[in-house]
Amino acid sequence: MPFYPPFFARRFSPSNPTRSARRRAAHRAATALLVAGLALPGAASAQVCEAMITLSREQASALLADMISPEVTALDQLYAFEELQCSDQPGVRELALRTAGLSQNPVIRSQVLSRALFEKEVLVIHLQAPEEPGEEHLGRLEQYPTESLPILFRDPAQGCMSFHDTRTCSTTSLGTVFGNGVDISITHGNVNTFGSFTYDHGDRLNGTITFRGLAFPAWIGLF
Repeated sequence: MPFYPPFFARRFSPSNPTRSARRRAAHRAATALLVAGLALPGAASAQVCEAMITLSREQASALLADMISPEVTALDQLYAFEELQCSDQPGVRELALRTAGLSQNPVIRSQVLSRALFEKEVLVIHLQAPEEPGEEHLGRLEQYPTESLPILFRDPAQGCMSFHDTRTCSTTSLGTVFGNGVDISITHGNVNTFGSFTYDHGDRLNGTITFRGLAFPAWIGLF
């Protein structure tokens, strides 16, 4: 997967919480690089902040409003989201992430997916009963209604994570994060697990997971 340049650190002037037209224009070129990159299949790299910034309550509120406003361009919505994600306040970053899950902007939703997944220590998959469950389905759901996969290695730049290897994204225990979802493939030892999940909006991915040929509808919570 190609590497996409990180955004430049962005700062507000304490004496002027309103973003000037000049500052917005200066960052649009960098933002456009991320938009173009995320439009490619498989792209899911999250922004890397060169420096964390302090936002006042008024500044954070204005950015949150811009991020989901239908009257703001998609590019400026993304600009607002990335600004919030470089806040030095964890609560502001989390609120921005949850709010962005409601965005109609597919590029922002892709960033929500990538950030939320790569910050996890364990990927918890919640199983559901298929329309016509067999005895094996019911037995599995009764004993193990969830499947927990510890994330032992992650590479956001490449959009992958490993559930077994601690040094690389192993092809035998691989989670691949792409624009609007994640694929899971585990063939390590006698494990044979495959899953595919898609993110639309909100706080979860929906999809299916198969254990040795036994398929379940399932979901993964983002937050």
